[in-house]
Amino acid sequence: MPKMLCYGRVSTDMQSNGLDTQKQRLEACAALHSGGEVLYFFDEDVSGSRPWGTRPKGKQLFEMAFPGDVVVVTKCDRAFRNMQDAASTLADWLKRDVNFKILDMAVDTSTPAGRLFFHQMCAFGEFEREIISQRIRETNAFLKKAGKPYSRIRPFGWVRSKQGKGAVWMIHLGERRIAERIEDLMQKGYGVVAIARKMARDGITKPGKKVAGRRLYVDRGVFIVQ
Repeated sequence: MPKMLCYGRVSTDMQSNGLDTQKQRLEACAALHSGGEVLYFFDEDVSGSRPWGTRPKGKQLFEMAFPGDVVVVTKCDRAFRNMQDAASTLADWLKRDVNFKILDMAVDTSTPAGRLFFHQMCAFGEFEREIISQRIRETNAFLKKAGKPYSRIRPFGWVRSKQGKGAVWMIHLGERRIAERIEDLMQKGYGVVAIARKMARDGITKPGKKVAGRRLYVDRGVFIVQ
């Protein structure tokens, strides 16, 4: 008897399309499945950029799919993030007579029209992600050239002038002095570990961090504050 293999995936715990939501929709679909075993496979904290066959549960499902079985996902991006992975996986399943369904798009690869629509959908999805990535790179390049913050991580020796729009990078003199001292010690022949130990003994840490009553020590050249 053919099986229904239901697959779900999340890359983070904060997604609105979480595992519980996916499971409810898959269970509703499985309730309409006439006979045969229904199996569920859920990958947690797994990026969609990873090929299907390299995901823990995805690989397990892939190996358990036999002729006549059907693989079901709620959305295309739960299964694939690029056309190459989608095309190669689908080609393998078709050779093994395994069908694939996407609930949101009513895609069923058991029909020629379903296979055509699936390939078109994956191609447009990949194109959209590439356009978004390009826009982010262009925006960051513009902000960087204008001397404005372009990420949540600030470079050492700089600080935001304010929060929100209109912020620019301003020199942080305290951090600059620390960097200059490190450079001076390196020119005098001190190694990385020796510099870290010396600065830890002197109680020097990142400006703005309270060190009173706290213990500093060094682990392989890295400052540790307790």
